[in-house]
Amino acid sequence: MIKKLDVVAAIIECDGKILLAQRPAHADQAGLWEFAGGKVEPGETQPQALIRELREELGIDATPGVYIDSHPRDGNGRAL
Repeated sequence: MIKKLDVVAAIIECDGKILLAQRPAHADQAGLWEFAGGKVEPGETQPQALIRELREELGIDATPGVYIDSHPRDGNGRAL
């Protein structure tokens, strides 16, 4: 059975530059670049999860802006 994950990500833009983070060496898909974000925890909404992840990863307090898209896909034996 494929484990389903609900994940969120933020596109953070300032002065025409977009913030990306490089995945650490110990992580799945190490070395790849990604937008800040992460998994939605049980009982959380997607906006709540994004606010929490940005606080944890970047130390910033953010307000989610425009919702862009959902993109279901399979990856590494998981449905994202």
